[in-house]
Amino acid sequence: MAHTTGKVVGIEKNGWARVVTERTGACSSCQTKQHCHSCLTQAKIEARAINVAGARTGDLVSVSIKTETLLKNAAVLYLVPVLGLLAGALTGPVIGKILTLGETASAILFGFIGFGLGFLLVIFYSKKMSSQNHLAPIIKQIIMSSQGVAVPEATDHDCKTELSRSGNV
Repeated sequence: MAHTTGKVVGIEKNGWARVVTERTGACSSCQTKQHCHSCLTQAKIEARAINVAGARTGDLVSVSIKTETLLKNAAVLYLVPVLGLLAGALTGPVIGKILTLGETASAILFGFIGFGLGFLLVIFYSKKMSSQNHLAPIIKQIIMSSQGVAVPEATDHDCKTELSRSGNV
């Protein structure tokens, strides 16, 4: 699992919390971080997380997301548009002959169309996964409560129970 530490800045009534984290995980090991505008413009990220640990505003928490979820969604994000581009570019000349277009022009045109369709598929997939909370980070542990007390980590059973109780499954 990918973990980071953050501070809860707000609680929502539906079992969610707003958490502010430092942008360090992916950026700290990146060799181009001194040239990257996304890392320079904001050092902090505010995100919504499923609050299975029962954190309150001001608590220091451990936020996690499954590594396989990150890898699968990164693959979808990058590969689907590229595969659409390739499919469009490879089928373009065949369709171009039917439409009496030049081979190169039809490969370029249908390559862009395939890329656009791949990108639309990624947007649809992302919205579907977000609505089902499959992409949401989870607060599994309160490291330090706002009252200065450490709290034990939530188990996977606690997470599933809280998710089903709050309707976030």
